[in-house]
Amino acid sequence: HAAARLITLLGAAVPVFWLGLMLQLVFAAELRVLPLTGQLSFGRQVPAITGMTSVDALLSGDMAAFGDAMAHLLLPAVTLAASFVAVVARTVRSSMLTALSRDYIALARATGASEFRVVVRHGLRNALVPASTILGMQLGWMLGSTVLVESVFGRTGIGSYAVTAVLQNDLYAVIGTVLVIGVVFVLANIAVDLVQLWLNPRLRHTGARARRTTVPSEAPATEVPA
Repeated sequence: HAAARLITLLGAAVPVFWLGLMLQLVFAAELRVLPLTGQLSFGRQVPAITGMTSVDALLSGDMAAFGDAMAHLLLPAVTLAASFVAVVARTVRSSMLTALSRDYIALARATGASEFRVVVRHGLRNALVPASTILGMQLGWMLGSTVLVESVFGRTGIGSYAVTAVLQNDLYAVIGTVLVIGVVFVLANIAVDLVQLWLNPRLRHTGARARRTTVPSEAPATEVPA
């Protein structure tokens, strides 16, 4: 328990670029179990179908190249997700502690429900509501952090594309990149709202009650002939 709290605290506090460098030092330089940089090993190629190396390798049926691409993707993915997973984990923990102290948890236990059902069905489902909000907000920060992660691991993506566009004063490329990131962020927040409606039925009931109690606007007054 204390170790998990320490890991999540360090994950939220450590800078992304420093974590990437440390993972490269440990797993690539010292242990030599994962590749250092790039998207594929030297001399290995896959046909360009979608522009995503792992997907292209999978679509072309080259499972060796797919495994190599996933090995190259592991360290960047862990680096990018570490701080955001830590923030969400701390949010879920605090929400779970609050949810498990509610009266409906005591009522569920008093009715003879199993501990698994009490924790998952009643506690976790309510604790995920604030966590989903944090997750939607963290996605925007994650998209911004791709610039550092792609620079550290020598990968090509939307972050390196945006940096190249800025350095080359390519205004239209910069606008397109910002537009794509904005659309993804908006869609993610819409998905978060839908998930919250599914997790919390009270939001659906509140919306329905608000629609039922809405007072219709008054009809326009008509002139009465003299």
